Amino acid sequence: MAIKAYGGSCREMGLMFLLFIPVPYVDASSSMMFKNKRHRIVVSLAGMMIEMFVASLALWVWASVSGGPVKALLNEVVVLASITTLFFNGNPLLRFDAYYALADWLEIPNLGQKANKYIGHLLQKYVFRVGDELQAMLLTPRESGWLVFYAIGSFIYRMVVAFGIIFAVAQMYFFVGVLLALWSVWSMLLSPLHKVLKELFVGPSLRSVRKRAVILTGAFLATVGMFVTLVPAPSWSMAEGIIWMPDNARVTNSYACFGNSVLVKPGEQVQLGQPILRCDDPELLTQLERARARQDELTARVTFAAANDRVQVGVAQAELNYVLKEVAELERRLDSMVIRSPNIGVFYMDAPGDFAGKYFDRGSQLGDVVDPKALSLITVVPQSSVALVRERTESIEIRTSDNPMSLVHAKLVREVPSATKQLPSLALALQGGGQIGLDPESDASTGPKALNPLFQFEVRFQDNTMPNTLGNRVFVRFVHHSEPLAMQWYRSLRQLFLKRFAV
Repeated sequence: MAIKAYGGSCREMGLMFLLFIPVPYVDASSSMMFKNKRHRIVVSLAGMMIEMFVASLALWVWASVSGGPVKALLNEVVVLASITTLFFNGNPLLRFDAYYALADWLEIPNLGQKANKYIGHLLQKYVFRVGDELQAMLLTPRESGWLVFYAIGSFIYRMVVAFGIIFAVAQMYFFVGVLLALWSVWSMLLSPLHKVLKELFVGPSLRSVRKRAVILTGAFLATVGMFVTLVPAPSWSMAEGIIWMPDNARVTNSYACFGNSVLVKPGEQVQLGQPILRCDDPELLTQLERARARQDELTARVTFAAANDRVQVGVAQAELNYVLKEVAELERRLDSMVIRSPNIGVFYMDAPGDFAGKYFDRGSQLGDVVDPKALSLITVVPQSSVALVRERTESIEIRTSDNPMSLVHAKLVREVPSATKQLPSLALALQGGGQIGLDPESDASTGPKALNPLFQFEVRFQDNTMPNTLGNRVFVRFVHHSEPLAMQWYRSLRQLFLKRFAV
């Protein structure tokens, strides 16, 4: 429709297979004849515009319908027509729609080929020092910057996408994935490398400086090889954890109540049994007044019966004893409205200004009384990193989610010897903002469970340092012995193959 609107013609359309999935295509070559570059850009982006429009409609309907097959189908439509479109068609680093739109906007035809040619030109001119034999490339300063950026960025992104597709296919069809990997390695690495080496050793453009080119190339490759294989580099493993407090650190209410007042300022040191909060229960006060009135009435009845009717003394006394027990229980519950410190430590409370007048169910966590010496951190480590954490950890560094610029040092004090799927807190899961996927079968009764087994480690803060993020996620870095990058890459690649393909 966009081509026809600007006077062009579309003579072919059909399907091509991408990852064994049929994807529609349109022959838009006639748009290259449009004189106005804005018209060419609109044609290049027209497909993405329609897909984003469809995704918007699907998202609007998805938010209105209840769960079921229709909602699941709409979810797939939203993902395919928005996220997938932007990552592939909308990314100019791949030669899809956005690539041609960018080339038209920059007015640089054949942007990809020209960028690669310009990188080679720079190497020949400034590194190999080719003289007058080098054919000059007439470019503006604006074009040269874009060409360098595009050549480097597109190469890196193509490698990431290509190997991502290979791993995705290999997990479903291993043999096909291997063939696809071999073809990708040849077309993206070996074939270009062969052309570069051929140009280096026998190409006419380097005839006058071939010795210099070979020596510089060899020295560069040797330097990179030595740096990667021999020079020790920092090594670490990243994990997430949660600051863990003893059970007696939590301040809770024994009965449902309304907040009245905060008796101790948050951040102050408190002693065991010190009053820190006061609650109210108007119904409890009414019950206590009624019970005391009943107590006075029965006391008078017992006194009257003792003087006039000795038979009724026992009945009245039994009822009085029952009411006395009720009064004592109500007074005990009323006394529990004054909440006391469960231990010695520093009192912490979220939003103390909202406490007065707020209703709290029985057992609600109102605050914490924390002893810095008793604080620890529980972190979970995947199976791929557990050996490094156990055997090669030199130090542990912690950064909290609320203040990532502040570094806290810690030490490892305990580990759970066996793997478990049980998470210490929902804050570590994707639903709580973490990075661990939850098992769909886990529920409130069983607690949060991870999809894959994890190993738990307990870390203790050094120098009595206490982060402010109690009960929330923290970022843990286990610093290991330095080792060459080649060893680190080999280990990561081997673990990837073991995890994905069990080979």
